[in-house]
Amino acid sequence: MIKQQDDVEYRNSQVDNYKTFLIFLVVLGHFLIQLRLLLASDIITVVYYWIYLFHMPAFIFISGYLSKGYAKRGGDFRKLLGFLVLYVIFKLLIYTINQMMGNTVSFSLFYEKGAPWYLLAMFWYYLLIPVISKLNSRLLLIVASVLTTMLIPFYDGANSFLALTKTINFLPFFLLEYYYDCTKERLKVLHELMSRKISKFLSWAFLVLIALMVYLQLDTVKSLEGLMYGDKSFGTLGFSSAEGICIKLLYLIIVTLMIICSLYSVPFNTNILSYIGSRTLAVYIGHILLRPIIFKADPFSYMNNDIIILVFVCIISFAEVILLSWKPFSIICNSAFSFKKNHQ
Repeated sequence: MIKQQDDVEYRNSQVDNYKTFLIFLVVLGHFLIQLRLLLASDIITVVYYWIYLFHMPAFIFISGYLSKGYAKRGGDFRKLLGFLVLYVIFKLLIYTINQMMGNTVSFSLFYEKGAPWYLLAMFWYYLLIPVISKLNSRLLLIVASVLTTMLIPFYDGANSFLALTKTINFLPFFLLEYYYDCTKERLKVLHELMSRKISKFLSWAFLVLIALMVYLQLDTVKSLEGLMYGDKSFGTLGFSSAEGICIKLLYLIIVTLMIICSLYSVPFNTNILSYIGSRTLAVYIGHILLRPIIFKADPFSYMNNDIIILVFVCIISFAEVILLSWKPFSIICNSAFSFKKNHQ
């Protein structure tokens, strides 16, 4: 059986811990999407934008590391088919649960800007792996992907069709870790320069500094929201060509530093929550289905303090991560990658 998007051969405790941290941010971020629209709260808005600056690029980044085994196997149609099957099922489940909750939502298999886009992106990336794994010009390919990422926002037709725009925008993060293995090797340089405690402190300090910058420049950050989503053109965002290039380049630099600092901030050793890192796909799909139910119950109307609401949402998000990482849910998701091969 193929294990969802993770290759067991390339698992380690730091990767599992990092994915646990990221999936918590994903769940929390999706709660905050709606809460920031319901509440005029600066603290909730700041946390939301801090998360959305880097959490999906970080997931794409770590997925590049976990995809290495796919190239060694020479590709496998079951992996590609599994991503497409899960994408369709995910879309149908979201549509059904929203209809049951009385929410008006449209349905299209060809356009996706919500949570299922990640599954389509993985399909496109894995489709590329047999090709890029044979190329020797690694640095050249990464530079080319960065240039493409810089240029695609010039296209006024950039949209959510098959999640292609987002896929291209986040491709450099996938290639960076796929080729250069920052997770296992490049971060060791920090150990040679400073102790682990100091490097962790500096990493967290940088992440806090970014949160402070978001708070101080909140209106500016709000204007860059479409840039974080990765499926908007410069024209749609209201940027001139020069502004767009400078802002996009600065964004790529900041996000890359946030990924490295957040990766280095998580525990390196196995802990009680490390198992969640191998089951993030089930959490990713399942939490979206629970969110409309929780908002329908509207527990937030009983709270009159933004900090209390934020703490409550953090607790609910963590509880969902624990619940949905239960092994049976993971087995159900993994079954999408278990189609039998026909042998001649």
